Amino acid sequence: SPPPHNSYCGVSWQAFNMMALRCSSLVYSIALIEISNANQMPNFSGFGDFGQEGKFCPPFRCTKEYEAVPRRPMKFTSSGCGAAMSGMQVFSPGSDENDPTQPCCDQHNACYQVCGIAKSACDEKLKTCSAKVCDAIEDEDEKKKCSTNAELTQMMVNMSDCRRFDSLQGAACECVDKGKAPEKREAAIRFFYKKYAPDSVDKVPSLAKKADTAKKLAGLLQKLLIKYPQAIKKVKDPQAAQMEEMMRKAREKEDTGGDGTKVEEDEPDEVQEL
Repeated sequence: SPPPHNSYCGVSWQAFNMMALRCSSLVYSIALIEISNANQMPNFSGFGDFGQEGKFCPPFRCTKEYEAVPRRPMKFTSSGCGAAMSGMQVFSPGSDENDPTQPCCDQHNACYQVCGIAKSACDEKLKTCSAKVCDAIEDEDEKKKCSTNAELTQMMVNMSDCRRFDSLQGAACECVDKGKAPEKREAAIRFFYKKYAPDSVDKVPSLAKKADTAKKLAGLLQKLLIKYPQAIKKVKDPQAAQMEEMMRKAREKEDTGGDGTKVEEDEPDEVQEL
């Protein structure tokens, strides 16, 4: 967030933010054009990490005497495919509502909030899920559009560092004594089933015995989120909302000439003569 003053190196924060928006739009446009003109993921070696495998981000871990378990109450939210693109869905040719890969993005966002999961497991699931959805589309134009958007989303995921993942893991996990970890794991599974699949709560004890490590529990919760997607709450992406608000104000400023007065169009000569 900006410091108390309202400018940076002589540039107002409003202008600075608008420049950042335009840079993001340019990056998005370049990527979209490149992908649209290629039958496979293009070579973005000249653009930093474009097109490369995502950075390895280790799962949440505790110190030697403790073990990571889900923090209660467990919460899984998703702001759509734009979350992987740092809010740049405002420049996307389509919205999340008509993007067939949105359920895949929802699963991906929720996956980052599964305590003990590996980021690579979430990213790979996004890739396979999106490919399956796009391959099932019969209309060739729609299939190509789906694949293009899916590849762009995956590219943005690969470009991202560990900060978002680490932040979500930190919020999703807590460290407890190893002796208390088994009951905490079972309590987490029971919480999920009681809330989203109460008719199957009798499965909890046997599942808890199988999910006897943080890694195994994370894998189980990832599968449960796929089976019970209603556990994922849809939310508005805060960065996208901020960008949309900034662009709305910028458009209003252009329409009013910057002084709050609406700019009137010049009347045709014929009207002026009357």
